[in-house]
Amino acid sequence: MTSTAALPSSSSMTTNPHESQEKLFYNELGKYIDSLSENFKKKCVIKKEIYDNITKVLTLEKGKSSVSLSSQFVYWACQNFVLSKIAGNDIVCCAKAKKPVCIFESFYNVIGECHNNISHGGRHKTVYEINSHYSWLPRFAVDIFVKQCLPCQLHKPVKHHVVSKPIISLGVMTRLQINLVDMRTRPDKVSENVVYNWILNCIDHYSKFC
Repeated sequence: MTSTAALPSSSSMTTNPHESQEKLFYNELGKYIDSLSENFKKKCVIKKEIYDNITKVLTLEKGKSSVSLSSQFVYWACQNFVLSKIAGNDIVCCAKAKKPVCIFESFYNVIGECHNNISHGGRHKTVYEINSHYSWLPRFAVDIFVKQCLPCQLHKPVKHHVVSKPIISLGVMTRLQINLVDMRTRPDKVSENVVYNWILNCIDHYSKFC
């Protein structure tokens, strides 16, 4: 009597390439953020939890304080963010740029959308497109995304280095290398009638004899 093991279904064997690329993007992004200093690491990106806390701070009535949030965080949120009504919803925007804040969890979709809008035009054009619609999306996140973009890598032009043609001499005195040195600013005066203003340096290319 033989027993047969159940084979996995075809749906479980196949993986979504979009999900794998997104996972790889956030893994590389997390490694980069972990390499930053503690002061910059906390404020370089806005995650969903921080976004919600900023919203709570900006919706507080004047004179009231939040028990769950520190006074330092409240001051930072009030100085850097404002609430704007967009399509009837309260959206957190940057106080300087007046653009909606892009949260960390939406980086992949937002960068991908802007990158496709400019037809994979490169990092600088992608950053410009993002900055015209969003704020608080750091440039290093765009760099990581573009480096992992498959269409950009497939259509990236290959740089061919210029190969210099070697100079070949067939014998002595067949090719010379001549250099003329100007000494008119500091001439070599041997006598009143003999003054040297130039030096002619001539090297035989084959024998290297000067």
